[in-house]
Amino acid sequence: MNHSVRTFLYLFLGLEILFTLLPAKTFAEAITLGGERPAELYIPGSKFTLYPRPLILFLHGYGSSGPHMNNWLHAADDANRLGYIALIPDGSPDAVGLNFWNATPDCCNFHDSERDDVSYLEDLIMEAKRKVWVGKVYIIGHSNGGFMASRLTCDKPNLIDGVVSLSGGFFRDPKLCKNPRRIPLVQIHGTEDTTIPYWSNDNFPGAFESVWGWSEIYGCSYTTLQKGAKDLVTFSLNGSVDGNETDVLNFGGCKFGVKLSLWTVNGGGHNILFPHIVEEAMSFF
Repeated sequence: MNHSVRTFLYLFLGLEILFTLLPAKTFAEAITLGGERPAELYIPGSKFTLYPRPLILFLHGYGSSGPHMNNWLHAADDANRLGYIALIPDGSPDAVGLNFWNATPDCCNFHDSERDDVSYLEDLIMEAKRKVWVGKVYIIGHSNGGFMASRLTCDKPNLIDGVVSLSGGFFRDPKLCKNPRRIPLVQIHGTEDTTIPYWSNDNFPGAFESVWGWSEIYGCSYTTLQKGAKDLVTFSLNGSVDGNETDVLNFGGCKFGVKLSLWTVNGGGHNILFPHIVEEAMSFF
């Protein structure tokens, strides 16, 4: 073999091995969807894959925004690292200028808007599916976004495959959930939440009431409690020592073996910093 050709082949093979050994770095491509109500779709790596990837819809709380939800939960960054597609929309301003989702009667259409956020979010998900190959669709909703996740799951039962509600809630009357689909659902709630209280008040159904409503729909027959089962928060809460601050209440005997769970963050408030909540959610699903 010619010396120059041999040298070229050695160099080529060496570079190929080197690039194989180097860690791959991908960047989430941002695409704007939604027309007059734009939303960001973050696609990790290439749009074209050999398999469908999960899509996670991130829904912010009352008065917040999609960019804030993105920064708080590292949604776009984790899309790169964990390989899911992130869809991050904004609610629209109400009569006093605060972004909201028209979800359940309890939260948070405080000014009697007739806006149809169910159709808007359904259209966004379908548009995302036209852009990329989407597998299952999950929602992580905070506060008003958690209520909106419940509403969307009830109104469009074939659209959603799993829900994480952070400091959110369900219909106070489970019968208002017209077309429920039995999907994996976890409610994560702090015991010191003074906005959407852990225990119900006159304004909002609390965490336990919300999950119990889902359990009626799911036909669950018993519960098991694991104290200190998870360490969701990496700092101390209310002066307590950092550690496994979260209790897990699992509902059993549910129809079709569906997973339903309440994760109680002892000492947690309404806006808790969860460094790995997307990983926890994906593991639960």
